[in-house]
Amino acid sequence: MRLPVNPRELAGKVLTSKGFRDAVLVYFAYCFRFISPLLLYPLLTRRLGVDGFSVYATAYSIALLTSIVVEYGFNLSGTRDIATAADDEQRGQIVGRISLAKALLCLPAVVIGFALGATNPVVGGDPAVTLASIAIGCALGLSAFWYFQGMRRIFLAVSLEVSGQVIGLISTFLLVQHPKDTILALSIQAGAIAITSLGGVFIMLRQYPDRAKSNVREAMDALVTGFPIFISRSAVVIYGTAGVFVLGLTSSATHAAWYGAAERIIAPAAALLRPMSTILLPRLSAQASEDPRKAARTAGLICAATGALYLFGALIVCLGAPILFKVIFGAGFAGGAPVLAVLAFVMPAAALNTIIVNQLMVALRLDKKIAQVVLAGAAVSLASAFVLSHSFGGVGMAASRLLSELFIFGFAAFLSWRHLGSNRSVTSATR
Repeated sequence: MRLPVNPRELAGKVLTSKGFRDAVLVYFAYCFRFISPLLLYPLLTRRLGVDGFSVYATAYSIALLTSIVVEYGFNLSGTRDIATAADDEQRGQIVGRISLAKALLCLPAVVIGFALGATNPVVGGDPAVTLASIAIGCALGLSAFWYFQGMRRIFLAVSLEVSGQVIGLISTFLLVQHPKDTILALSIQAGAIAITSLGGVFIMLRQYPDRAKSNVREAMDALVTGFPIFISRSAVVIYGTAGVFVLGLTSSATHAAWYGAAERIIAPAAALLRPMSTILLPRLSAQASEDPRKAARTAGLICAATGALYLFGALIVCLGAPILFKVIFGAGFAGGAPVLAVLAFVMPAAALNTIIVNQLMVALRLDKKIAQVVLAGAAVSLASAFVLSHSFGGVGMAASRLLSELFIFGFAAFLSWRHLGSNRSVTSATR
């Protein structure tokens, strides 16, 4: 019996000389992204204390929520469009309209950031904390990583990202010393991210000095066309990163700090699949344009392998949660171990969703269906979050996150299967 996709053939295609080098470089960046919070957050929890760290974690949550307004899903749709562009002229047009669209989106991001800061009891409307959050959010959203990913210029993208993290780590270690330095810690992160993001934008725009020009109408067209992806990305970030913010409303600053600390362990680990996604998305997009079912089979094989690997990792984290939490964050955070034990199982579920939603469905151009999936997931997440976090604090929020990830995987798999089935029927009918 012949397998639908030969594993040796698949490995040969992915592990070409350039593909293998890209994989090594991107995994280096993501490993550093995994190590960076494990160096930064233990430092912050000990120097800022529970109260100071709860403000920092909540402010960073606000930053992530505002970043989705500026990013607008272009990290997915922009990558796809750049990867499939016919020539430099078309790429320059894409760069121009997306860059202007992101610049225009900074204004609503500022308004939303101030609204979030004013309504959260942990931040308490502090203008300095809110401004730092907005600066981090806008800097994250303006990143040109989408362009370098689509062009497969992985080395440059990795160099920019790692250099920003190193600047942030060293500056925080040297300058943040006391519980009153929360705003300083946030400002350092804002500056480090802004340097790398704007540096990437500058390099990107220099590639198309004449072609990367756009007007407001073209930017608005980009916003209209990218709206389904924006809705889906917004919902993903809301259910994925709003936990600390919601806990500040429904529970206490201590539970928000516990959840924020646990999330910093889980989030990078759950994102370790994204480097492979960086390499696979352009390839899956090309494969899906020729044979959608073959792209689905490829994604299915990757899901099976990564799901088993991440489940094994989740079991290890769950069993070792009490020791991990105490060693990494200090004795003052030991009460957050149950949160980490539950949140560990988000890793395999989030990894599967990264493949099905962010890779396969994007490659199949199911933008509207992606929006349906993540909006439904966000509704499930927010409804369960307010109910469970009110009664069970950080553990309830972790359970809500796991429930939403499982729901999204089931719904996305069903819609993809139905689309492929209808596509096969149409193909057969035309023969």
